[in-house]
Amino acid sequence: MLIDKAARADVPDLSKLSSALFSQEEEFTPNAEAQSKGLAKIIGNPEVGAELLARQAERVVGMVSLLFTISTALGERVALLEDMSVSPAPRHWRWFQCDRC
Repeated sequence: MLIDKAARADVPDLSKLSSALFSQEEEFTPNAEAQSKGLAKIIGNPEVGAELLARQAERVVGMVSLLFTISTALGERVALLEDMSVSPAPRHWRWFQCDRC
């Protein structure tokens, strides 16, 4: 499993994961064009946020969107987790090794 920052070339795969996420939400309707536009804006503007992805055997299987803002409570820059989606197939994987699990 590889965790990395997404690149523009990853937008189609990330948009598919976003569609899977938004199809589960009552208040959102998947829109591949809008999702791709938003993902590309985040990836192209590192000061705005970051798109992180998980790859398994060169295939994108998960993503998380982090958006940056300033916390008035902390007076510092913070990241807000906006979206997180994992492909159905890898959800059963054990992400760690534990002798007592």
